[in-house]
Amino acid sequence: MQIHVFMKLKDIVIELENNKVIFKNLLKDITKSQYLWRPKPEKWCLLEIVCHLLDEEIYDFRARVKHALEYPEKDLIPIDPEGWVKTRNYISKDYEETLQLFLNERAKSISWLKQLNN
Repeated sequence: MQIHVFMKLKDIVIELENNKVIFKNLLKDITKSQYLWRPKPEKWCLLEIVCHLLDEEIYDFRARVKHALEYPEKDLIPIDPEGWVKTRNYISKDYEETLQLFLNERAKSISWLKQLNN
């Protein structure tokens, strides 16, 4: 038996709005020692995760959805989320600024999705 689950655009927007609030509440008021802590030396710290969320919002989620809608016949442009940790020097970023940039980009994604007609 095959089950197909389709979310309407309105439902997706609501989930993204809810997630934005959850991210904000979970990630605000974090101390430097907390956002730099790693569970293991090879694992990402919270600062790197927030940088990853920012890049994913811009270069993965929004860019790829837009690409799929506008150029469905073309291959997606490759991305390197794992490599970005080093090449974009995530560890040198400002935590609070990056968190705010992510929340702003999420708001842009939501706004963009709301203005889509079909």
